Amino acid sequence: MKPAVALAVLFAVAWGVAIGCGRDGSRDATPRSLQPMVQIGDVGFQVELATTLAERLKGLSGRESLPRKTGMLFIFDSSREVSFWMKNTLIPLDIIFITEHGFVTNIAEADPELGVADADLTRYQSDGHVLYVVEINQGLAAANGIHTGTYVNITYSDG
Repeated sequence: MKPAVALAVLFAVAWGVAIGCGRDGSRDATPRSLQPMVQIGDVGFQVELATTLAERLKGLSGRESLPRKTGMLFIFDSSREVSFWMKNTLIPLDIIFITEHGFVTNIAEADPELGVADADLTRYQSDGHVLYVVEINQGLAAANGIHTGTYVNITYSDG
């Protein structure tokens, strides 16, 4: 390998490692200064990121409202089956499960379950391995024609 090519490869690998680790050691290739946007079919949502374990555990719990074209994007370390619950979540949500290739596997309509013991909370499962989950206000998926197989594009802008 020529020295210039070897140097370029080494730089690329080092850059990938540098942006590939979050503060808690989890994968987080998204610079926090950029605003994520999720395009699901024909509709776009401005989303907050949940990439660390702590952020994914908190999710949208405790929120009293969620603006119409907003949501939360959960990014996992690897593609796998995932399960969500509505612990301490006050607003009804559509939970959209998305493969690593950007296709919706399934959508769960999740209702708040206040006062329910953790062991009795409904679990909302992905239908197969997913890398991403988007939570939006309940009913928006159906109202906007979002369904299994819909393509999802995630982009980032300077705000």
